[in-house]
Amino acid sequence: GFCTLEVDFVLILVLIAVLWWKRALLRTDLNLVRNSILLFLATVLLVWPAAIFKLNFAKAYMVMAYLALFRKGAWGDVTFSGTWIRRFEMTPVELILVAVGLVLFFAVMSRRDGAAAMPFLLFGTLMFLANLRVYSVIARYMTPFLPAFDVIAGWALASAFLRLKKPAAVYSAVGVTALLLLWNAQQRLATLDRNPHPEAFATFNAIRAQGLADKTVFVPRDQIPAMHYYFPHMQAEGYAELSEIPAGGVSGGIVYPDGRVESR
Repeated sequence: GFCTLEVDFVLILVLIAVLWWKRALLRTDLNLVRNSILLFLATVLLVWPAAIFKLNFAKAYMVMAYLALFRKGAWGDVTFSGTWIRRFEMTPVELILVAVGLVLFFAVMSRRDGAAAMPFLLFGTLMFLANLRVYSVIARYMTPFLPAFDVIAGWALASAFLRLKKPAAVYSAVGVTALLLLWNAQQRLATLDRNPHPEAFATFNAIRAQGLADKTVFVPRDQIPAMHYYFPHMQAEGYAELSEIPAGGVSGGIVYPDGRVESR
């Protein structure tokens, strides 16, 4: 995870927190800490050696922090409220059930279940905070934290349903929840764009062919997330109107709204 996702330092923090929290059960000592660090470094060396030898991990994480904290509109021209309105429109039932589940987590879950689910809550909360400044309507920016909250919501809802005294009430609650989730999934799939976009791949290929993958490139604002994803070393500058692009003196290129690429 650390080698593939810029915000997965959260997973390491959660592991450290659990090692400390369960130090008596896990017999956490200097030997365990040493072996854990060595295993982590060995895995990173195997998967992504440049992360250590060239400190590429620091660059990746610092770029993410820079975009989130200092670049306005780094993931497109969208606000915090616009981001969450769009997220709710994409998966309303799931987010409502997550909200209900979080309430039930503190209200009805047993102490034993609550302790077992706590790592999921810690991971989801820290990952949510790590992505809080990412203002984007693209669903992929919810995927780092939402599954952890889904687990908690399912766990808490199941605990609440089992408190119902009549079997018919339990089955009814489970059935209604399942139907709501199926409807939510059907609505989500209906909004997905399954059509291929050859013009997008032509644009990406032109960027590579013209050597712009690590240059300063002016792109339409709604294309910034895609550029971040496919060209992590590119300095993507967003524009709403072509008049916002400097007339000269910029070393890099331009991606026009129609997908054409021009080196400068």
